[in-house]
Amino acid sequence: MSGIFTAQHVFSVIFILLSLYQFRNARNYKKTIMKHGTGQPVSFGAGMLWNNYITAIGLLCFAIMLLVGPLSH
Repeated sequence: MSGIFTAQHVFSVIFILLSLYQFRNARNYKKTIMKHGTGQPVSFGAGMLWNNYITAIGLLCFAIMLLVGPLSH
């Protein structure tokens, strides 16, 4: 018997929440770097920031595919 909330819906909501959390972390990291700096050169800062945004977009795309895309029922 199929319920309203299947495992795909639950995992989709989890991935959406993870995506929002990742966006928030990336934004907070950028604000901190812009406001305070690090005090020394950081060569991985820009790469880490882009990696956070790419990860968040990937999680969001995967969540949407679970809901309505090719991974849905």
